[in-house]
Amino acid sequence: MDEMKGTRYPIFGFVTGGTGAFNDGIPPQPYETFAYDLALHEAGIENFNVIPYTSVMPPEIRGNLVTITPEMNQKFHYLPFRPDIKDQFHHGAVLEVIVAGSGANYVEHKAIATGVGIVWAKKNGKFVGGFAAEYVQYYDSKIDDEIAGAEARMWLNKSLNHELSMRGMEQDGDKELFHNFINIPSDNPFAYCLTAIGFLNFGYAPLAK
Repeated sequence: MDEMKGTRYPIFGFVTGGTGAFNDGIPPQPYETFAYDLALHEAGIENFNVIPYTSVMPPEIRGNLVTITPEMNQKFHYLPFRPDIKDQFHHGAVLEVIVAGSGANYVEHKAIATGVGIVWAKKNGKFVGGFAAEYVQYYDSKIDDEIAGAEARMWLNKSLNHELSMRGMEQDGDKELFHNFINIPSDNPFAYCLTAIGFLNFGYAPLAK
């Protein structure tokens, strides 16, 4: 007889990001095809079936996030760098993520920035877990990492503070804020940018009774 389990929750994962730009794609949104796949490839998750979550972080995952790509390790070097984990990925597996991602073309915009943030929370002095927020911004001129990061931090902070206040909770420790960006090249005018938290290992809550 199969073992019965309650609802599951992530206990280990990684932060990643990717961008892609291409000069072709399938209408009506060309950036959703080739450029999107290139962004997944740069993020190291191109061979997963990616399923988005909403934005609640269980307490067990605090301190259990790593990076898997050199680009994200360079930006967020305080997280453990574990590129070896990619060798354990199973082709075609489901990857559940909290993701901020969007595409645009050069005619509409000249740059895209995305970000994901985490705030850890306590209520009545007791640590309860965390919440995430997602951020997407378009620009009509080229940007750099300083601009992308500053605006991501501003908007993610605002969103995360709102998540706490509406629940009557307080912040516990520092926020964790991640971002990525792309300047869309004129010769590869369809672009995509994403920032994501991917979940790999899971625990199980007790069965509801």
